[in-house]
Amino acid sequence: MNWEAIGALGEVIGGFAVVVTLLYLARQSKNNAAAINRAAVQATMRGRSEATRFLSRDPVLCALLWKGAADPDSLNEVEWQRFFLVCAAIVRPLELSFLDYEAGRMNEELWQGQKFTISYWFVQPGIQRWLDQYGQTLYPPFVAYLRKIIAEHESAAAPEPETDSEQA
Repeated sequence: MNWEAIGALGEVIGGFAVVVTLLYLARQSKNNAAAINRAAVQATMRGRSEATRFLSRDPVLCALLWKGAADPDSLNEVEWQRFFLVCAAIVRPLELSFLDYEAGRMNEELWQGQKFTISYWFVQPGIQRWLDQYGQTLYPPFVAYLRKIIAEHESAAAPEPETDSEQA
């Protein structure tokens, strides 16, 4: 064998090694992305579970959440402050789930459950008031999403204007 043939064989082997290495790295990258996505979803679910457990263990805070969400004007100053903190404990995991969904780390099926929860809570007057006062500390696209949900709810709840034919 001559040196040119040996060099050519070395280049072929080196090229093959590069392709195998790239395939290995692509597979590892895909596995790593899946692990990151699972961890993100687990963190979101853990946050939701902790907030739920927190409220279910304290009947006073649980009652305060329902009362404040439905009728924030019925809260005194101390109750409003506690309600404010309870809302933060509930909203932050929802914000995290929005970030995960937006970044592609949460699939559509899981997001639908989060979306339902968001839609339920953010049409409540007390939660809207909380958002008005605290929203600037949240992720701006999340706040825009919340405002869109509120506007859609308000437009769906608004009575249809009467037309001249209906008045007759």
